[in-house]
Amino acid sequence: MSWCKIKYNSLKEYFSSQDTQQNITVATSFISDAFKVIMASLLCLFVPQQCNTIKTNSDIFNSAIGNKLILQSSTESVASIALIANTLNGTSDVLHMCTITENFDNLIDYNTYVLAMNFITLGYFIYLYYIELRREIWLINNFDYDKAKPDENILTLKDTFPEVMENLQKHNYKYMLTYKYLFILYIINFVSSSVLVLYFYYYDYKTITTLLTNVALCSNKIRIGRNISRKSYEKEHAYSYYNSKNLSFNVIDHRYIKDEDKMLDENTLIKNGKKEENIHKHLYSIKKYINTL
Repeated sequence: MSWCKIKYNSLKEYFSSQDTQQNITVATSFISDAFKVIMASLLCLFVPQQCNTIKTNSDIFNSAIGNKLILQSSTESVASIALIANTLNGTSDVLHMCTITENFDNLIDYNTYVLAMNFITLGYFIYLYYIELRREIWLINNFDYDKAKPDENILTLKDTFPEVMENLQKHNYKYMLTYKYLFILYIINFVSSSVLVLYFYYYDYKTITTLLTNVALCSNKIRIGRNISRKSYEKEHAYSYYNSKNLSFNVIDHRYIKDEDKMLDENTLIKNGKKEENIHKHLYSIKKYINTL
């Protein structure tokens, strides 16, 4: 029972810590974000488009009319179907919504360009997530959030923890540049994909609604991310993208404080040890002098 109680208390302490809760928030938010990004990047795959399939007229007749007559289980019906089907000649274009596989087949040159641009955009989003998650985990490991203190309190750490603040600005600068280039790339991808699906392969109203929905979801992420990255760099703040509506970490992590206190205690012990050593030396000298008398 005591072992279970110890394990329970350790798990409770682990999940109640600020760092653990923030890491869980980052993981869950990332999963939901990733799905939106995939849909919004690969627009020429997930937006409904029109495809043409060439079929013989006899096959079209059999699929549309023949099955209904066969259900009557009449020999005369089957014979009449065969007679009519055999008299049909030529082919027809059948319009339908493209499947994912068809979006990779029989591509025109412009379609190939847009498909490549879609995957380049998705690849850059993956790079963004690498930069973003790396920065987020670094913030969690090096800073904490104190509700009682303003966001500007982080600037007071410049004197006490200059190396940490310098690394923060490096993360902020790279984060800001990544969102800047992503914004430009995504506009190019959106315009190129819109021309493809609306001009060349427009199907029906679903094409427009799906296109705008996917773009709206992803553009909102880019808008928020650009704003956070710019403010973080300009103000030298540690704004979080994932935690508590973009809170700003404003105090140093408790582990730094513990390490600093430990170093102070060690320095104190060293100084006290030197003092005791000096006292013993003086006492020995006095004793030696008395003996000579």
